[in-house]
Amino acid sequence: LKGRTAWSRAELPPLEIGDLSDEEAVSYLMKRKVPENIAIKAVAELAGGRFLLLDRVADQILQKVPLDDRLTDVYLTAIKQSLAVTVRHDFKMAGLLTNGQEKAAGWRVLAALLKSPSCTITSEELDDILPDLALQNNLLSKKVIKYHSSDDTISFKSRIVQTMAKELYPKMTGEVLS
Repeated sequence: LKGRTAWSRAELPPLEIGDLSDEEAVSYLMKRKVPENIAIKAVAELAGGRFLLLDRVADQILQKVPLDDRLTDVYLTAIKQSLAVTVRHDFKMAGLLTNGQEKAAGWRVLAALLKSPSCTITSEELDDILPDLALQNNLLSKKVIKYHSSDDTISFKSRIVQTMAKELYPKMTGEVLS
């Protein structure tokens, strides 16, 4: 991973600013005037603690004023569909939606992440699952997974990527996650 061109140009290791915890993300959305029940679902299924996604979700939810609790799932489904367009494009660009070497290799990595309680694997585990650095870089550059230099781990790029991977896994691999 450190062989990527960005690393070779860096004089100092990059400073990584992590995502908010789920609790902090819910609190942030509530401070933005998103009702708690909607904030909890939005964080769990869509945004996680990523600031960019939290802002996008908050903006889209708050456009639906007045909020009707009976329509919470409708609002979140519409937002998910909007975000899913980008995620599907990223999956397609990474070769995860078409038959080939990238699909099989990529879904092995996503399976390991989905099976991990923390949805993370170490870079050593990534090397074991997918020794081909070009395929690793493909997944990293196509916004499917991300590398955390602070603890040398790999995770999903975002909660919506994780959600979409979980939903697509049986269809793409013919297997059911255990």
